[in-house]
Amino acid sequence: MSLKEIVRSLKLEWLFEENLLLKLGYSDCRILPLKGKGFETGFCLGEYSYDNSGRTALGKLIYNFKYKSNQDAGKILAGLVSQLIKEKFGQSQILVSVPPSFTSRVFQPISFLAEGVSFKTGISWEKDILGRTRLCQCQKELRSHWEKRKNVSDLFKLNQPKSVRDKMVLLLDDIYDSGATLAEICRVLRLSGAYNIGAVTLAKTGFEHYGLP
Repeated sequence: MSLKEIVRSLKLEWLFEENLLLKLGYSDCRILPLKGKGFETGFCLGEYSYDNSGRTALGKLIYNFKYKSNQDAGKILAGLVSQLIKEKFGQSQILVSVPPSFTSRVFQPISFLAEGVSFKTGISWEKDILGRTRLCQCQKELRSHWEKRKNVSDLFKLNQPKSVRDKMVLLLDDIYDSGATLAEICRVLRLSGAYNIGAVTLAKTGFEHYGLP
């Protein structure tokens, strides 16, 4: 059996591009800073797409993980972002993940990612600490900073406020777009006494270049 046949049998065809097997290691990632409000420091593994068009190798991994429920891609991503966390956020005390938009979904990518990251980094994941107060429109459907900020205003709540008091918190999400979601969560965390907040995502979009005011 050829390598391509083995990969096809394992349902990993998405790793093929122009008949070459993509090998994405940490050294292949383009670590980028995140510009946003509410957190002291933020980083991601790289861009999600090229000029907001074709997906990068990292973007393809994220797409198959997030939208195709590919757990193998998720394990790769958990390993990559864990290396980033060890390098940039080694002092963080607790890990908080952005709560999913649809709780009825069988496979929750962000929860899968957070669990893997917690295991690899040793940072305690506070699974149910952050919740949503209401339903809202998907952020990716909105095209302006104003719409995105309004959409997430007062959207989040802390179920156990005391657990973040005087703690160094690391906030985890999959994709960084406008920064509105992380900014709102950081506001809630600070109201409950979190004094040092870091933010880490798998990738960032080109919203800062093409997004409307």
